Amino acid sequence: MPDNSEIAQLYRMLSGIPTDRRPNVAILTNEEFLFCYKDNLSRMEFMRGYGPVEGLGFKRGDIINFFTQIELIINQIILVHLKAQDGIVLKFGQLLDCVDLFSKIKLLKDWDIIDRGTKADLICLKEVRNGFAHNWELKKVKYRGDSITQNFETFKSDSQRIFTKMLELYNGGPIDLTQLIADLRGAEPIANE
Repeated sequence: MPDNSEIAQLYRMLSGIPTDRRPNVAILTNEEFLFCYKDNLSRMEFMRGYGPVEGLGFKRGDIINFFTQIELIINQIILVHLKAQDGIVLKFGQLLDCVDLFSKIKLLKDWDIIDRGTKADLICLKEVRNGFAHNWELKKVKYRGDSITQNFETFKSDSQRIFTKMLELYNGGPIDLTQLIADLRGAEPIANE
């Protein structure tokens, strides 16, 4: 992962703060993900630095990797939604690992986090993931009724649109990383305990 990004810098700063003093932070961008909650601090780069969809190729691994990222974002949207309502998440994250993607998408719609059109788009995209996972011949994989071999660019365009929408839902608006880093630097020093 590039160590010169603002998220990398933020990750290094958070790593140096005792877990009981770390702020709760969750940031998703087109290139990276940072999550800090209680004793959990993680950072990940999406799709080898090409953005979530730009580097998406007509390969089984790329499709599965892309949907792993979509599902991660959906999980985080659900957790943030619960935290915003209840103030605590408990061990719901563990439960999410046992829930299939369709049910997670349904929860987002049932809770009015996404609209009917977004739900339908996510389900169409999910069917491609299932097709790549369960069909040996890729020409049998369908997207919106046609072979994925014939309309991969449409799939890719729709994937970018939905990924962007998921990021917007998750982040709730633009995140000023420079200001966040400055705020952390200006915070009262933490004494070694």
